Amino acid sequence: MCAHKVSSKQRIVTVTMRLFFGGLLMSAVMASAETPDTFRWAGGANGVWNSSGVWTPVATARTAPGIAGDLVAITNGVTIAMTNHFTVSGISVSVGALSLSTTGVITQTFESASAAVTNKIYAAAVNVYLGDNPVDNDLTLKIIDKLLFSGNHGNGYVSIFVRGQLIGGTVETPITFLTEVNNNQYSHFRVHLMNTNNLFCGDVYIGAAGATSQGDMNVFLGFGSTKGTDAMLGNTTNRVILRNKVSSLCMTGGDSAGLKRRVLGTGSIKGSRVNTGYANLTDPDPLVLGDGSSLEPSIELTNAIGKINVNSSTLTTHTNSQIRINVTATASDQVALGTTAAFVHTGKVLMEPLTNTIAPGTSWNIITVTAASKGFTFS
Repeated sequence: MCAHKVSSKQRIVTVTMRLFFGGLLMSAVMASAETPDTFRWAGGANGVWNSSGVWTPVATARTAPGIAGDLVAITNGVTIAMTNHFTVSGISVSVGALSLSTTGVITQTFESASAAVTNKIYAAAVNVYLGDNPVDNDLTLKIIDKLLFSGNHGNGYVSIFVRGQLIGGTVETPITFLTEVNNNQYSHFRVHLMNTNNLFCGDVYIGAAGATSQGDMNVFLGFGSTKGTDAMLGNTTNRVILRNKVSSLCMTGGDSAGLKRRVLGTGSIKGSRVNTGYANLTDPDPLVLGDGSSLEPSIELTNAIGKINVNSSTLTTHTNSQIRINVTATASDQVALGTTAAFVHTGKVLMEPLTNTIAPGTSWNIITVTAASKGFTFS
């Protein structure tokens, strides 16, 4: 017995051949391939993802989202219980907040129908909560290729809370993890990574590339009583890429081990927590640049010089942390340190010329300290 399968975008043909009383019997079964669709929520304020009648498809006869390329649209405040494993490409939320809650151990896979399409979770003026509060180890969010967290709230604040575990990619074939404000320079968008079991492999991009989208984009590690840790950024090889000058990586709670990875680009690193009494405000927290951390300001095409700002209530640096600076004959990247308490820098500072024609005696401002800092010394 043998079987041979031929697939195309239009149909799936299965041909089975088997010996039958010394002869050959051939049969063919025709089946239509499933087409991705957009599903609009119609299940009221509370519902179950795979219940009958809670989704309204645009074109398909399928009753619920569940294949690569499917999009989900939520236009009213809703809490959706997940009781099975599902696949979608994107989730768009507006008007009322979305909360995904788990019953049992659930995997939500984000997979597009085409490698050219980016999976996207979009929060328009309302918060999105992926998993139960504050950390949900029963919910796994699996990224197949790229995943974009995006938000827009005019002049206000909007957040996506990622409480489930993020997985996907390998060191050899990493995924891409993107966060950006959606085309509004006045909007404030926050992504809160909450789970210390995040295992995804891929760099974390904070902010859109270029100078056309300069909204206030912040990725927070932790929230409230959940202390931020380096593990929330996934595999230890993942880098953080700050883009567009107004992007920030914020650590909440002053974890003693601190940040342990490479941070590149142009933006800010902060010890910071959201004020739970007034969400538009943030309060300074301690910040630790831990073992293996590397601050590497780098030039973007739209910025004349790469700069990373470091802001916190107190700053502590590990002896194996470093600041890595690129210099040319006329300019250099820069790190600006600012705290509200005196601090001692115990890490390393590396300078790497980008050209071999720099004249002796050339000088650069590579580290600056804000006036608010009470004191700064090198160890």
